[in-house]
Amino acid sequence: YRALLQMQQTGRFSYASVILFERTSVCLEVVRFPALNALQRLAEVTGLPIIFNANIGHVPPKLPFINGTYEHLNVANGKGDMKMCLQR
Repeated sequence: YRALLQMQQTGRFSYASVILFERTSVCLEVVRFPALNALQRLAEVTGLPIIFNANIGHVPPKLPFINGTYEHLNVANGKGDMKMCLQR
């Protein structure tokens, strides 16, 4: 949470419309501070929607991001889809 808060304070999310987290096999729990609490606090601080446990990253099933593309996300009722475009 501290690393994410530092990113927010240095303006890393200034142009973001959403924050997307991959599915992970690493335990994200810290004693008495579950990962979900950190994400909820991050959403409050940034005012951005948070998507977590997405099928991207290093843990199957995984969808690769193509470097240099723009992603368009649609999320509703806990489900989502993503379209990658080379142009805006």
